Amino acid sequence: ALQAECLLEGRSLPSCPHDEFSLVSDVLNRMAQNLDAMAEQVGLLSQASGQGNLRLRGETKQIVGQLREVVFDINNILDQALGPVNSQATALQQMADGDLTVRIVEEPAGDHARIRNAINQVSSIASSAIDEFRLLIIAFEAGEYERRAKASKFKGSWNSVMSGVNSVLDELHRT
Repeated sequence: ALQAECLLEGRSLPSCPHDEFSLVSDVLNRMAQNLDAMAEQVGLLSQASGQGNLRLRGETKQIVGQLREVVFDINNILDQALGPVNSQATALQQMADGDLTVRIVEEPAGDHARIRNAINQVSSIASSAIDEFRLLIIAFEAGEYERRAKASKFKGSWNSVMSGVNSVLDELHRT
């Protein structure tokens, strides 16, 4: 009972040399140290992720047995979750840098697929808007002042922008 209480509280077990209790005590102490090492790594990962450091991985060298596998599995979860996030962040950065043709081609599952689809949709809509503006410019340069943007192809703010451009062109055409 004393040994179980010590383990529960995270304390070292008392040892009695040269008997079976000593052997059990040593094994239980090593188990407690292994649990402590795993708990420390999981705590570091939790703290790091809370601070936005998603590159940190748990160190498994000090941990043995199935507890090592727990930390290894947590590292794998982070890798699998962050792979698509990195791809999505790269695509968004390319869009921010002006490349509106970028598309995410990987086929992630679940929530990552939902995010990928939304990013690709925004990129596609922005590209379509740029194409509309190019066609208007080409028409204007060719003297086709009646040409208007196809505002009905767009929803929400994009429709408002296209309709606003058409209103400006209407005013310019009247003067």
